[in-house]
Amino acid sequence: MFFILWPHNATLEKIPLVNLSVKIAGPIVLWIIIFLITDKIMPKENIQEKVFFINKADETFRVPYHETTLKSDEAILEYMMIEDAVYKTHLKAIYVKFPKGKSEIKAQLQFTKYQPLNVILSRTTNSIYINKLDKHE
Repeated sequence: MFFILWPHNATLEKIPLVNLSVKIAGPIVLWIIIFLITDKIMPKENIQEKVFFINKADETFRVPYHETTLKSDEAILEYMMIEDAVYKTHLKAIYVKFPKGKSEIKAQLQFTKYQPLNVILSRTTNSIYINKLDKHE
């Protein structure tokens, strides 16, 4: 309805966000206004859940799936470990649900046979890099 009733004599002297000095008129102005409104309304990174893939320095190295937990002192974590379909008992990824208002969580991957590994879970990344794990002494 807005596109039919839109006043065709409305013009923009400059396209916002692009900063292009072009005079435009008609329904394209309405498209730009709708885009700008939705860009302001929609949050940039409002993902509450994130999957973090395990990247290993050595592909043959086994990160144990059944013996791994994720702990954090700063937040109560809801997470799920994802097993590798090809290499059974290997950890492929971790699905984490972020608490409201948190964009980054400092946590520890804890294993039964290895020392804990400090990780930072951020909404802007999607992987955890593991170079090596040290055995318990």
